[in-house]
Amino acid sequence: MEKLSFRSYTDEDFPFFQQLVLASKEWESEECSAENLPAYLKKYEMLQGHWTIYEQAGEKVGLSYSLPWAPSNEKPWLGTLLVKKSRRGQGIGKEIITQIAEHFQGNHKAFFCACPVEKTGWLQFLASCGFEQFKVEKNEEEKEYVILVYPL
Repeated sequence: MEKLSFRSYTDEDFPFFQQLVLASKEWESEECSAENLPAYLKKYEMLQGHWTIYEQAGEKVGLSYSLPWAPSNEKPWLGTLLVKKSRRGQGIGKEIITQIAEHFQGNHKAFFCACPVEKTGWLQFLASCGFEQFKVEKNEEEKEYVILVYPL
């Protein structure tokens, strides 16, 4: 696999983000619809995380959101990971997680993510990338999430 390059998300990447959301009905039903993306992006501004675009051979192939400090546990978190539908199953998602881990390494011992308990495919993917189940929590609406940890 050709190495992924990455750069910060810009406003010019918005149509790509919309395409990713429209191609991932599960993510759209869990997080937000493509038409609500502006409000979704605005909501995450206060957390001071980082939206990243990943490219391979000049083609945009993925997007992630991570933050170095989350209010929930004061640790780094992976918030979003989307891979272009035509490029799924090629190791891109795993490579993105590896790059995020390398970014956090040295300053932290682990980073975290959360996944709804019913999203077994997502949980299997995260486990295959090195995440380990840490605990199960309920949010304010009583929805259960598996909290996962990625040791660094």
